Amino acid sequence: MFNLANNIGQNPNPDKGCMDYVKEYWASVPFYNRLLLVVLPTIYGLCWLYPLQKYSMNMISLTVYRKEFWRIFIAPYVHFRLLTLFFVLISYIPTGCIREKAIGTVKIILNFMIMNMIIQILFLGISYVILNFIKPNVFFISVGIWPVIIAEIVIDYNRMPDHERRFCCCPFALKSKYHPWIYVILFSIMNPVGAPAMISGFIVGYLYVFKILTCLDISNETARCLENSFLFSFFASNFDCFVKLQNAEEAYIYGEDGRGRGNGMPNYIRQQNDNGRGSDVQTPSGNTQSNTHKRGFPGQGVRLGGEEVV
Repeated sequence: MFNLANNIGQNPNPDKGCMDYVKEYWASVPFYNRLLLVVLPTIYGLCWLYPLQKYSMNMISLTVYRKEFWRIFIAPYVHFRLLTLFFVLISYIPTGCIREKAIGTVKIILNFMIMNMIIQILFLGISYVILNFIKPNVFFISVGIWPVIIAEIVIDYNRMPDHERRFCCCPFALKSKYHPWIYVILFSIMNPVGAPAMISGFIVGYLYVFKILTCLDISNETARCLENSFLFSFFASNFDCFVKLQNAEEAYIYGEDGRGRGNGMPNYIRQQNDNGRGSDVQTPSGNTQSNTHKRGFPGQGVRLGGEEVV
């Protein structure tokens, strides 16, 4: 979980216990993702004591007709099931940490809120169309971070759309551009009540891919001003895990305009290790290329006819 098992397996230390590795990982988690790791399970636990769900889920009959517009902003932070919460954390946090370290805490918070707001508003529009023109006797809700995750899957998998990768644990590979379609279909079938929310995240993801919504991203200048504002300056000065824009890793390139979209994975090149094998490293170039040197076979071999060669 969160590469913790890989760290333990690759760097075994008999003097360290599991809690030592957990503490090391916790120290590496930046501010907003650390906040999610604390807030989401806490809210889920509080739901057992008080029914917070009925005040948080986004639903057209409550959000629009009762004018409870706060649901648009708090819906992603509440989850109904423990298993759903678990998969949300292991799906969002690892890449979320990379993004926050790349673009800073202020930008990831505001870009997350903007993307979520667009998804929730689009969800209300889709729900209205279905309820009034297609099937009136159904209800739909949007709750949890899954719609945002779907949007970011669309963005990330369309960076190299023709690159083939395995789909989950299946024994076959598909082009990256087809993966989001399969995900949204599967999730919609598994959870029909939340299908419009998944479709909304899917649509918003492609609006970012086609750069229609990139104008809503927080610019570096705005992020710097907000870092010095009262709202964020307290956290920036009192929490070491708060990633300021000036300390963000320049190795991550997100967009042609230099600002990026506030989401997605870094670009990589291949760099040769001591053992001659290539490995992924982050570079400020933003170009995916390979600099692994070709080396001849250093040992001995045998020709097809049986003759030994060196």
